[in-house]
Amino acid sequence: ALLVAALRGGEAPDGSFSALAMGSGLLVVAFYALGGALRVVPGSGITEAVVAAPAPSSVQFAEAANNVLLHVATFWRGSLLAAVAIVVLRHGGLPRWFGWLSAVLAGGSALGAVSFVDSPIAPSMGVVGYGSFIAFHFWVLVGGIVLAVRSRAETSADPRRTGVHAISERGLGV
Repeated sequence: ALLVAALRGGEAPDGSFSALAMGSGLLVVAFYALGGALRVVPGSGITEAVVAAPAPSSVQFAEAANNVLLHVATFWRGSLLAAVAIVVLRHGGLPRWFGWLSAVLAGGSALGAVSFVDSPIAPSMGVVGYGSFIAFHFWVLVGGIVLAVRSRAETSADPRRTGVHAISERGLGV
């Protein structure tokens, strides 16, 4: 919610890219949560280190569904990163380097989303896509730090605006 508020603060009144970032972020979280839940189905044997017998078809289905959900989440992760990059680079609101980082990771996610297509460069597209998957988690951490520093700077400018009061005065932008 703080990311959307920061993006809306710098974006034009319609806020279409902020809304795209919010929706894409919610879809990424939903696909990751559902994929993770399918991966660790209780009693499936997926979490065990060694499975002596072949996995039953339900376990194979859960594993395949997890992989599909992560591939679909790659597209939404790319749209989240692209929307953040567009807003930050066009309108500001967050540091410019964060916008460029978002743009690079959006490109990597776009390559990762189409890495399943048979082509001579498919293996390298998969590597770039997986690299952007790992780097996305770093992006979330860095984004949280940037938003915390930004929020702290805004509240220190006006000591009356702290915590929930600062958010309620600015609004969540949802």
